[in-house]
Amino acid sequence: MTMIKSLIKNATIKHADKVYLKSVEGAVPSYDKWIRDKESSFERFDMSVRSKGDSDAGDEAKAMSKLSYVATYEGSSFRIIPYSVVDTSFEVKNYIEDFIIFANGELTDRAIPFIKKAFGDNPEADILYGDEDIATLDAGDLLKYGRSVVGTRQNPFFKPEWSPNTFLDHFYFCNVVAIRRSSFRDVYMPTDSYGARKIYRMLLEYIFKDEKNLRKSVINVGEILIHATDYTNNEIKFENAGRYAGNLTVLKNDKYKISVVIPSRNNPHLLEQCLSSLFESLYDDTEVEVIVVDNGSDADKKQEIEAVLSRYHAIYKYVPMEFNFSAQCNIGVAESRYSAILLLNDDITFRQKGTLETMADELKYSFTGAVGIKLLYPDGRSIQHAGVMNNRIGPVHKLQFCDDRKEYYHGFNRTVQNVSAVTAACLMVRRDAFDKVHGFDETLKVAFNDVDFCFRLLEAGYVNLVCNNVYAIHAESVTRGRDEDIKSIVRLNVEKERLYEVHGSFRGYDPYFSKYLLSDCLDSRIVPANEYEYKRAEEIVTGKSAVDLERNGAREDACVILSAEYADVKSEFSFDNSENDCYLVQGFAYVSGTDNACYRKSLLLKGEHQTYAFPIKGCIRNDVALSCKDQVNVEKSGFCVNIPKSELNPGNYRVGILMTKKMSREKLYTFSNKYMVVK
Repeated sequence: MTMIKSLIKNATIKHADKVYLKSVEGAVPSYDKWIRDKESSFERFDMSVRSKGDSDAGDEAKAMSKLSYVATYEGSSFRIIPYSVVDTSFEVKNYIEDFIIFANGELTDRAIPFIKKAFGDNPEADILYGDEDIATLDAGDLLKYGRSVVGTRQNPFFKPEWSPNTFLDHFYFCNVVAIRRSSFRDVYMPTDSYGARKIYRMLLEYIFKDEKNLRKSVINVGEILIHATDYTNNEIKFENAGRYAGNLTVLKNDKYKISVVIPSRNNPHLLEQCLSSLFESLYDDTEVEVIVVDNGSDADKKQEIEAVLSRYHAIYKYVPMEFNFSAQCNIGVAESRYSAILLLNDDITFRQKGTLETMADELKYSFTGAVGIKLLYPDGRSIQHAGVMNNRIGPVHKLQFCDDRKEYYHGFNRTVQNVSAVTAACLMVRRDAFDKVHGFDETLKVAFNDVDFCFRLLEAGYVNLVCNNVYAIHAESVTRGRDEDIKSIVRLNVEKERLYEVHGSFRGYDPYFSKYLLSDCLDSRIVPANEYEYKRAEEIVTGKSAVDLERNGAREDACVILSAEYADVKSEFSFDNSENDCYLVQGFAYVSGTDNACYRKSLLLKGEHQTYAFPIKGCIRNDVALSCKDQVNVEKSGFCVNIPKSELNPGNYRVGILMTKKMSREKLYTFSNKYMVVK
């Protein structure tokens, strides 16, 4: 009898696995299919309608006409020039067309309409770049169709809005850039370089000529303009690229002078470690003053802190008060003497020589606001911070928990990147910029104060950046503990809501993160949005059932892993007021250490008097599957649930999940610290 039960159980599990795998297969569209669907309504231009267009061109252009060509569209002429044509003697003045498009690959049949419209909509712009991907053809396709046929599309490079610090670091325009030819007639063309390097240097010369060109001359189309061969041009750097921005430099002194402000309390040993590593990382001629702002250490700890700070000749501001990171930063900055300010957590440890100086080098430009660096967890491998991205749910640390031994998204974790915000755990800013935006908002005592500060810098005309070419170690939240209790969760939600009340234009928008990149959930990867879009993942549930979990034999179990990312009115997530009539609950859940294909999910909403269950199908979350490789069948652990308002009475509902095993009576549940308020 036992053997028969075992056979039946094994057969049931195999069937559940088969059904599960079938539901997963094809649930996420390929990038190729997804991007073609996105572009299906775009205007196309027949790229076969082209000419040499050389009757009035200069001799140099005539000699190269076999490789370049001319297209005419809506009264404008476009000269398309391959990067390979740009040799040491190349001159823009030899051409007569309205616009020149430098391309390393095959322009798409949508590129010219996009470029024409963008230049028309932005009459002050003289330089334009856009996105790209790689299109592959097998040998048979090439023989049958030729180069004009686009094969399978993959590996896209969706680029940020104009990012001056990134551009000074490397040629992120990569394989396509268009210029207004008349503006470049007299621009210096270097004669000691060719191809992408020469184009890059020409653009550096023009863009950083003055503040006007910096602010007005460059635009990003934000659409795929070219099918590239590879992305090697993205790796091009110039050690002296910063000299092109020399006339936009505001810190003229060659010697580094930095004021370091450290909020701290009851952590003499951490403070000692932080300061020791900081001074060991400095160049010999760098001047640093340290200001520690203590919000009320115990008497014995205060004595130890004073002993530590005496060894570093630090200023000690002892100001007993409740924890308020913003106030501590403002107090410290008010005491500072130098024009460069470093805000620093006491749980940071520096590992590289010249880290502060690298940050200060970026700070010297007039357009630079806040400067951050890459931060790793104490294991020295996992990324804690590589820049903050603003998505539908709120500020997200991109690449958090990813292994820094790998390179991500076209070198994002290896290079300088302009971003919307950086963490104040290690943030450098000029004193004049700090004062211009009135420092930190002291009503944001714990969370989002650094994001708010960075948003205000953006609104004041500065750009923020993260130096992912250097790093430090961060023992995150050691000082104040983790935000896991319900009171802390409520406070976080209140402070996040205040952030977007003040900065409404940033709700769900990030200028440095393409609309084609995943931004609908707390997935920290930088990947195309074909991986996850809430509109594709969502399901509508009705017909709730009231449940008494314990009476029904369910038990609360720590093996049920639940992350509730969002639980609120759907219109606040979708930014569509027509969807005010329903709520949206999003996140993921799975049972650790077992086969998740054998479980059915129900979303739980626990009110003051009653708990309701909504059976759900779930959706694909590849980020969970990738980060939990030791778990079985967790690809479909996600959920994105629409609940009509009519299903719920007003009240506060705690979000939970019920996992019911298909071949037994086992029922497991857990609740998150996320509450949904139904009005």
